[in-house]
Amino acid sequence: MIIKHRQPSVQLLQLRHLNARTNFDLTNYDSDLKGYYGEQLLDDYIRKIDFGNAIVIEDIRLLDGNMERQFDTLVIVNQCVYILDAKFYLKDARLTDDKFYHGNKLIEHPNLQIGRSETFLQNFIWKHFRLNVRVVGYFVFVNQQVQLRNDDQHPKLLKVTELSSLFQEIKHHPVFEEDYDIAEGLVNLHRKQSIHVRPLELNNVTFYNGLKCPKCWKIHHPDLTKLMRMPCCGEIFTFNDVMHFVLSEYCTIYDVNQVKTQDICRFITGEERRNFKIERFLRENLQATGKRGEYIYKR
Repeated sequence: MIIKHRQPSVQLLQLRHLNARTNFDLTNYDSDLKGYYGEQLLDDYIRKIDFGNAIVIEDIRLLDGNMERQFDTLVIVNQCVYILDAKFYLKDARLTDDKFYHGNKLIEHPNLQIGRSETFLQNFIWKHFRLNVRVVGYFVFVNQQVQLRNDDQHPKLLKVTELSSLFQEIKHHPVFEEDYDIAEGLVNLHRKQSIHVRPLELNNVTFYNGLKCPKCWKIHHPDLTKLMRMPCCGEIFTFNDVMHFVLSEYCTIYDVNQVKTQDICRFITGEERRNFKIERFLRENLQATGKRGEYIYKR
Protein backbone atom coordinates (compact mmCIF):
# COMPACT_ATOMS: atom_id res chain seq x y z
CA MET A 1 0.00 0.00 0.00
CA ILE A 2 1.69 3.19 -1.22
CA ILE A 3 0.62 6.13 0.96
CA LYS A 4 2.97 8.72 -0.57
CA HIS A 5 4.09 8.88 -4.19
CA ARG A 6 7.29 10.50 -5.36
CA GLN A 7 7.11 14.07 -6.56
CA PRO A 8 10.10 15.87 -8.11
CA SER A 9 11.35 18.84 -6.12
CA VAL A 10 10.84 22.36 -7.44
CA GLN A 11 14.52 22.57 -8.40
CA LEU A 12 14.47 19.28 -10.28
CA LEU A 13 11.50 20.51 -12.30
CA GLN A 14 13.33 23.78 -12.91
CA LEU A 15 16.38 21.91 -14.19
CA ARG A 16 14.32 19.71 -16.52
CA HIS A 17 12.58 22.74 -18.05
CA LEU A 18 15.81 24.72 -18.31
CA ASN A 19 17.51 21.84 -20.08
CA ALA A 20 15.06 22.10 -22.98
CA ARG A 21 14.47 25.85 -22.92
CA THR A 22 17.94 27.37 -22.32
CA ASN A 23 21.70 26.98 -22.55
CA PHE A 24 21.87 26.54 -18.75
CA ASP A 25 24.90 24.45 -17.72
CA LEU A 26 23.62 21.35 -15.91
CA THR A 27 27.08 19.97 -15.10
CA ASN A 28 26.84 20.71 -11.38
CA TYR A 29 23.41 19.06 -11.19
CA ASP A 30 24.17 15.90 -13.13
CA SER A 31 24.15 13.67 -10.04
CA ASP A 32 20.77 15.08 -8.94
CA LEU A 33 19.18 14.35 -12.32
CA LYS A 34 20.67 10.84 -12.50
CA GLY A 35 19.58 10.20 -8.92
CA TYR A 36 15.99 11.12 -9.66
CA TYR A 37 16.02 8.97 -12.80
CA GLY A 38 17.24 6.04 -10.70
CA GLU A 39 14.47 6.62 -8.17
CA GLN A 40 11.90 6.53 -10.96
CA LEU A 41 13.29 3.18 -12.14
CA LEU A 42 12.92 1.89 -8.58
CA ASP A 43 9.32 3.18 -8.48
CA ASP A 44 8.47 1.42 -11.73
CA TYR A 45 9.65 -1.90 -10.33
CA ILE A 46 8.07 -1.43 -6.91
CA ARG A 47 4.66 -1.01 -8.53
CA LYS A 48 4.97 -4.57 -9.80
CA ILE A 49 5.59 -6.06 -6.34
CA ASP A 50 2.91 -7.40 -4.03
CA PHE A 51 3.71 -5.88 -0.64
CA GLY A 52 0.61 -7.28 1.02
CA ASN A 53 -0.41 -4.94 3.84
CA ALA A 54 3.02 -3.35 4.14
CA ILE A 55 3.12 0.46 3.99
CA VAL A 56 5.23 2.00 1.22
CA ILE A 57 6.46 5.60 1.28
CA GLU A 58 8.25 7.08 -1.71
CA ASP A 59 10.71 9.93 -1.19
CA ILE A 60 10.96 11.15 2.39
CA ARG A 61 13.27 14.01 3.37
CA LEU A 62 13.73 14.49 7.11
CA LEU A 63 15.52 17.16 9.12
CA ASP A 64 16.92 16.58 12.61
CA GLY A 65 18.67 19.69 13.87
CA ASN A 66 21.18 20.58 11.17
CA MET A 67 21.27 17.04 9.79
CA GLU A 68 19.13 16.25 6.78
CA ARG A 69 18.59 12.89 5.17
CA GLN A 70 16.57 11.83 2.14
CA PHE A 71 15.24 8.29 1.74
CA ASP A 72 14.28 7.02 -1.69
CA THR A 73 11.71 4.46 -0.50
CA LEU A 74 10.61 3.13 2.89
CA VAL A 75 8.64 -0.07 3.51
CA ILE A 76 7.06 -0.35 6.97
CA VAL A 77 5.71 -3.62 8.33
CA ASN A 78 5.80 -5.64 11.57
CA GLN A 79 7.47 -2.80 13.50
CA CYS A 80 10.37 -2.72 11.07
CA VAL A 81 11.34 -0.05 8.53
CA TYR A 82 13.14 -1.15 5.36
CA ILE A 83 15.16 1.50 3.50
CA LEU A 84 15.50 1.01 -0.25
CA ASP A 85 18.25 3.28 -1.59
CA ALA A 86 18.24 3.38 -5.41
CA LYS A 87 21.68 3.29 -7.05
CA PHE A 88 21.87 4.26 -10.71
CA TYR A 89 25.43 3.38 -11.69
CA LEU A 90 26.67 3.81 -15.26
CA LYS A 91 29.57 1.40 -14.76
CA ASP A 92 29.76 -2.10 -13.32
CA ALA A 93 29.96 -2.31 -9.53
CA ARG A 94 31.64 -5.01 -7.50
CA LEU A 95 32.23 -5.81 -3.85
CA THR A 96 35.25 -8.04 -3.39
CA ASP A 97 37.60 -8.57 -0.46
CA ASP A 98 35.54 -6.06 1.51
CA LYS A 99 36.28 -3.31 -1.03
CA PHE A 100 33.65 -1.63 -3.19
CA TYR A 101 34.37 -0.47 -6.74
CA HIS A 102 32.41 1.58 -9.26
CA GLY A 103 34.14 0.71 -12.49
CA ASN A 104 37.80 0.71 -11.45
CA LYS A 105 37.35 3.41 -8.80
CA LEU A 106 37.42 2.43 -5.15
CA ILE A 107 34.49 4.15 -3.39
CA GLU A 108 32.93 4.22 0.07
CA HIS A 109 31.94 0.83 1.45
CA PRO A 110 28.14 0.31 1.42
CA ASN A 111 28.16 -0.51 5.14
CA LEU A 112 29.07 3.09 5.96
CA GLN A 113 26.27 4.77 4.01
CA ILE A 114 23.69 2.13 4.91
CA GLY A 115 24.73 2.35 8.55
CA ARG A 116 24.36 6.15 8.61
CA SER A 117 20.88 5.90 7.11
CA GLU A 118 19.78 3.20 9.55
CA THR A 119 21.12 5.08 12.57
CA PHE A 120 19.59 8.40 11.53
CA LEU A 121 16.13 6.95 10.90
CA GLN A 122 16.07 4.81 14.04
CA ASN A 123 17.09 7.78 16.20
CA PHE A 124 14.61 10.07 14.38
CA ILE A 125 11.69 7.70 15.00
CA TRP A 126 12.61 7.35 18.67
CA LYS A 127 13.00 11.11 19.12
CA HIS A 128 9.70 12.04 17.46
CA PHE A 129 7.46 9.06 18.21
CA ARG A 130 9.12 7.37 21.19
CA LEU A 131 9.01 4.05 19.34
CA ASN A 132 11.95 1.69 19.17
CA VAL A 133 11.79 -0.13 15.82
CA ARG A 134 14.21 -2.13 13.74
CA VAL A 135 15.59 -0.33 10.67
CA VAL A 136 17.21 -2.26 7.82
CA GLY A 137 18.76 -0.59 4.79
CA TYR A 138 19.51 -1.89 1.30
CA PHE A 139 21.33 -0.63 -1.76
CA VAL A 140 19.15 -1.39 -4.79
CA PHE A 141 20.95 -1.31 -8.13
CA VAL A 142 18.39 -0.17 -10.70
CA ASN A 143 20.39 0.08 -13.92
CA GLN A 144 20.09 -3.36 -15.45
CA GLN A 145 22.44 -2.39 -18.29
CA VAL A 146 25.43 -2.74 -15.96
CA GLN A 147 26.52 -5.60 -13.71
CA LEU A 148 26.68 -5.94 -9.94
CA ARG A 149 29.27 -8.44 -8.76
CA ASN A 150 28.62 -9.17 -5.12
CA ASP A 151 31.59 -11.49 -4.57
CA ASP A 152 31.36 -11.06 -0.80
CA GLN A 153 27.67 -12.05 -0.83
CA HIS A 154 26.76 -8.89 1.06
CA PRO A 155 23.10 -9.34 2.13
CA LYS A 156 22.24 -5.65 1.73
CA LEU A 157 23.30 -5.24 -1.90
CA LEU A 158 20.43 -6.11 -4.23
CA LYS A 159 19.66 -6.00 -7.90
CA VAL A 160 16.26 -4.44 -8.52
CA THR A 161 15.04 -7.81 -9.80
CA GLU A 162 15.74 -9.34 -6.37
CA LEU A 163 13.25 -7.13 -4.54
CA SER A 164 10.35 -9.50 -5.15
CA SER A 165 12.08 -12.38 -3.38
CA LEU A 166 13.08 -10.11 -0.49
CA PHE A 167 9.47 -9.17 0.19
CA GLN A 168 7.96 -12.55 -0.64
CA GLU A 169 7.86 -13.51 3.04
CA ILE A 170 7.65 -10.00 4.49
CA LYS A 171 4.35 -9.28 2.75
CA HIS A 172 2.65 -11.83 5.00
CA HIS A 173 3.81 -10.07 8.17
CA PRO A 174 1.28 -8.04 10.16
CA VAL A 175 1.05 -4.26 10.16
CA PHE A 176 0.56 -2.85 13.66
CA GLU A 177 -0.98 0.41 14.78
CA GLU A 178 2.51 1.68 15.59
CA ASP A 179 3.50 1.10 11.96
CA TYR A 180 0.66 3.32 10.78
CA ASP A 181 1.62 5.96 13.36
CA ILE A 182 5.21 5.98 12.16
CA ALA A 183 4.21 6.17 8.49
CA GLU A 184 1.76 9.01 9.04
CA GLY A 185 4.23 10.89 11.23
CA LEU A 186 7.07 10.60 8.72
CA VAL A 187 4.87 11.83 5.87
CA ASN A 188 3.78 14.81 7.97
CA LEU A 189 7.41 15.69 8.72
CA HIS A 190 8.54 15.34 5.10
CA ARG A 191 10.33 18.40 3.70
CA LYS A 192 9.59 19.17 0.05
CA GLN A 193 12.83 21.06 -0.46
CA SER A 194 16.32 20.47 0.87
CA ILE A 195 17.90 23.01 3.21
CA HIS A 196 20.96 22.88 0.95
CA VAL A 197 19.14 24.09 -2.17
CA ARG A 198 20.21 27.50 -3.44
CA PRO A 199 18.32 29.61 -6.00
CA LEU A 200 19.46 29.03 -9.57
CA GLU A 201 21.42 31.87 -11.16
CA LEU A 202 19.62 32.71 -14.41
CA ASN A 203 20.96 36.20 -15.19
CA ASN A 204 23.36 35.07 -17.92
CA VAL A 205 21.20 32.27 -19.29
CA THR A 206 19.96 32.42 -22.90
CA PHE A 207 16.29 31.46 -23.28
CA TYR A 208 14.92 29.98 -26.51
CA ASN A 209 11.48 31.37 -27.28
CA GLY A 210 8.66 29.23 -28.62
CA LEU A 211 6.12 26.71 -27.38
CA LYS A 212 7.21 23.45 -25.79
CA CYS A 213 5.64 20.15 -26.82
CA PRO A 214 3.85 18.75 -23.73
CA LYS A 215 4.90 15.23 -24.75
CA CYS A 216 8.49 15.57 -25.99
CA TRP A 217 9.47 18.87 -24.34
CA LYS A 218 10.91 20.12 -27.64
CA ILE A 219 10.70 23.82 -28.49
CA HIS A 220 8.77 24.72 -31.66
CA HIS A 221 7.25 27.78 -33.32
CA PRO A 222 3.86 26.57 -34.54
CA ASP A 223 1.11 28.89 -35.66
CA LEU A 224 -1.13 29.77 -32.72
CA THR A 225 -4.15 27.93 -34.06
CA LYS A 226 -6.92 26.14 -32.17
CA LEU A 227 -5.28 22.77 -32.88
CA MET A 228 -1.50 22.44 -33.20
CA ARG A 229 0.48 19.48 -34.54
CA MET A 230 3.92 19.18 -32.96
CA PRO A 231 6.73 18.45 -35.47
CA CYS A 232 8.69 16.34 -32.97
CA CYS A 233 6.11 13.60 -32.40
CA GLY A 234 3.19 14.45 -34.69
CA GLU A 235 0.82 14.71 -31.70
CA ILE A 236 -2.01 17.20 -31.94
CA PHE A 237 -2.70 19.46 -28.94
CA THR A 238 -5.22 22.21 -28.38
CA PHE A 239 -3.95 25.74 -28.04
CA ASN A 240 -5.28 25.78 -24.46
CA ASP A 241 -3.36 22.62 -23.52
CA VAL A 242 -0.09 24.00 -24.88
CA MET A 243 -0.64 27.34 -23.16
CA HIS A 244 -1.31 25.70 -19.80
CA PHE A 245 1.89 23.71 -20.23
CA VAL A 246 3.96 26.78 -21.06
CA LEU A 247 2.49 28.64 -18.07
CA SER A 248 3.40 25.74 -15.79
CA GLU A 249 6.90 25.76 -17.28
CA TYR A 250 7.31 29.53 -16.83
CA CYS A 251 6.08 29.51 -13.22
CA THR A 252 8.30 26.52 -12.37
CA ILE A 253 11.44 28.06 -13.86
CA TYR A 254 10.94 31.35 -12.04
CA ASP A 255 9.21 29.76 -8.99
CA VAL A 256 6.28 32.20 -9.11
CA ASN A 257 2.49 31.96 -8.94
CA GLN A 258 1.72 35.17 -10.81
CA VAL A 259 2.39 36.12 -14.42
CA LYS A 260 2.41 39.31 -16.42
CA THR A 261 0.99 39.37 -19.92
CA GLN A 262 4.05 41.04 -21.44
CA ASP A 263 6.41 38.51 -19.83
CA ILE A 264 4.46 35.51 -21.16
CA CYS A 265 4.25 37.03 -24.65
CA ARG A 266 8.01 37.63 -24.63
CA PHE A 267 8.66 34.11 -23.25
CA ILE A 268 6.74 32.55 -26.15
CA THR A 269 7.37 34.88 -29.09
CA GLY A 270 10.65 36.53 -28.12
CA GLU A 271 9.14 39.87 -29.05
CA GLU A 272 8.07 42.93 -27.06
CA ARG A 273 4.93 43.57 -29.07
CA ARG A 274 1.51 42.45 -27.88
CA ASN A 275 -0.02 39.14 -28.92
CA PHE A 276 -3.79 39.37 -28.68
CA LYS A 277 -4.42 35.62 -28.80
CA ILE A 278 -2.12 35.00 -25.83
CA GLU A 279 -3.62 37.96 -23.99
CA ARG A 280 -7.14 36.65 -24.56
CA PHE A 281 -6.19 33.19 -23.25
CA LEU A 282 -4.77 34.68 -20.05
CA ARG A 283 -7.79 36.91 -19.58
CA GLU A 284 -10.29 34.07 -20.11
CA ASN A 285 -8.52 31.29 -18.21
CA LEU A 286 -6.67 32.87 -15.29
CA GLN A 287 -7.75 34.84 -12.27
CA ALA A 288 -6.80 38.52 -12.40
CA THR A 289 -4.79 39.98 -9.52
CA GLY A 290 -6.44 43.38 -9.74
CA LYS A 291 -3.44 44.90 -11.49
CA ARG A 292 -3.61 45.47 -15.22
CA GLY A 293 -2.13 42.56 -17.19
CA GLU A 294 -1.30 40.43 -14.13
CA TYR A 295 -2.81 37.02 -13.38
CA ILE A 296 -2.62 34.23 -10.82
CA TYR A 297 -1.55 30.79 -12.05
CA LYS A 298 -2.07 27.83 -9.74
CA ARG A 299 0.43 25.05 -10.45
